Amino acid sequence: MSLTTDDRRGEDADRRGGGAAAGAAPPGARPGAPSQAPSDALEQLPLQVLDLERRGLVTRTFRRLDPERQVAVIGAILAEAAAAGPRGVSVRGVAGRAAVAVGSLYQYFPDRSQMVGVAAEIAGGLLAADLARYRDDLTALHLRDGLVAYVTAGVEWSEAQADLLRFFARAAYQGDVATGDRMVAPVAAELLALVRAMLEVARERGEIAAGVDVEGAARFVHALTVALGDCRLLPHLDRYYRLVDGADLRQRAGELADFVLAALGSGSGQPRSQGEE
Repeated sequence: MSLTTDDRRGEDADRRGGGAAAGAAPPGARPGAPSQAPSDALEQLPLQVLDLERRGLVTRTFRRLDPERQVAVIGAILAEAAAAGPRGVSVRGVAGRAAVAVGSLYQYFPDRSQMVGVAAEIAGGLLAADLARYRDDLTALHLRDGLVAYVTAGVEWSEAQADLLRFFARAAYQGDVATGDRMVAPVAAELLALVRAMLEVARERGEIAAGVDVEGAARFVHALTVALGDCRLLPHLDRYYRLVDGADLRQRAGELADFVLAALGSGSGQPRSQGEE
C-alpha cells in the first residue's frame, strides 16, 4: 500500500482524446494506496522524515529505512486505521500488513499513540506533492474539459482505494482534528490550488469573464467538485445533496462545468473570439 496515485495519464489521455490528469485524485479523492509511490513524490520524503525525527515523532532507525520501505510502513498504518479506526490500531496488525516484526515498529516510533498521526502527516505531504504534478495537464485543457476530467478521474482513482477512502472520509467528515489537520488540510489546499490554477488560465484565455474574482470563485468551485465527487464515493451523502441522484457521473460533471462557465461569464468552455464581450 502506498500513498500516491499511479500515473495513468497516458492511458486516460487516449481514452478521453486529451491530456487529462488521470489519477490526480481531485475532488472527493481520497488518499489511496497503489503499491508504489512515484519517484518524484518520494523526493520530498527524506526532508519530511527528518523534520519528524527532529520533533521526536520518528526515530533515526525509521529515517534510515529506504523510502519505499518507509512508504510501506506508513501505508500499513493507514490501512489498519481505516479498518479499525485510529484508536483501534493494532501494532501486530500493522506489522502484519507491513511484513515487519512487531519489535521493529517500536524502534520506528517512540510513541505508539503517534503512529497514526505521523502516517497521516506523511501521507498528506506525499499526496499534496503528487497532486501538484497534474497542474499543467489540467490547465492545458479548456476549462469545461478540465473540470470534467478533474471530477471523473479523481473518482475513478478513489474507487480503487477502498481502505484509504474510509480513512480519509473518517478524517474529513468525523472531526478527527489530528488526522484532519495533518492529512486532509494539505490535500485540500492542493486541490483548491488546482482549481484556482484552472480558473486563472481560463480567465487568461478568455473562457471566463476578465473581471471574475478567481480566489472567491475557486473556493465555490472547489466545494462543488468535492461535493459531487463525494456523493459518488459516499452514496449516503447523496441522500441529502442529491447531486448524482442515479445519473452518470460524467453527465453530472459536465452539468457542473456548464454551470460554472455560465456563472463566470461564458457557457461554451471555449475561448471568446477577439473583441467579444
